[in-house]
Amino acid sequence: MQTFVLTIVSATTVHFDDEARSCRVSTPTGEVGFEARHEPFLGALQQNSEVRFRDAIGQEHVLPIESGLLSFRDNRCTVTVEPRRDER
Repeated sequence: MQTFVLTIVSATTVHFDDEARSCRVSTPTGEVGFEARHEPFLGALQQNSEVRFRDAIGQEHVLPIESGLLSFRDNRCTVTVEPRRDER
């Protein structure tokens, strides 16, 4: 399965920075999923939602967030988040 580079960061922590198979997030207008070679995208994440992704070996991960932004371009997805207070 094809992968893309996924980087998930907050102000003080790198939560993930490696190859991933997929990433799924909620935006104010609905849910969006990303896989390798997705078209360029820039958007805000839904408040009090989560970032769900599958790493290169297929293991699913979930990161609860308070807010965030996502950019996908050139097979690289960068997610900047404010983690939920109970997850810091």
